[in-house]
Amino acid sequence: MRNVRRTAAWIGSTFCLLAVTACSSPTINGFTLTAAPVSVSVPEGGSAFLTVAATATGNGPVTAAIVLYNLPSGITASPASPTVTTGAQTVITLTAAENAPIVTNQVGVTGYAGLASGGSVISVAVVQAQ
Repeated sequence: MRNVRRTAAWIGSTFCLLAVTACSSPTINGFTLTAAPVSVSVPEGGSAFLTVAATATGNGPVTAAIVLYNLPSGITASPASPTVTTGAQTVITLTAAENAPIVTNQVGVTGYAGLASGGSVISVAVVQAQ
């Protein structure tokens, strides 16, 4: 949708007719991101799984790059650069080193797709191996 506004003005001794066109902003294909389970325990030297799902909140499908913030020391995520598409889910493997410290962190699970972002917070704990 366009909105054209015309303005006339004197600039010095010259009369000018100005036309300014304002355009509506583009629709952002948004999404929400859900991570499950909301509490993950990873044994020292072991692994656990995190499932991330995306749901569309706008027009069309969106593929989001997932970033994990504040993982406990000694934990790695695989794949290293996960993505998820709306209407689908992806599984991320969390692996703890054998000497990872016993700790629990609140971890941000955030997806980015262009101007849109979405995320959730989960608890990730490194626990003693049995």
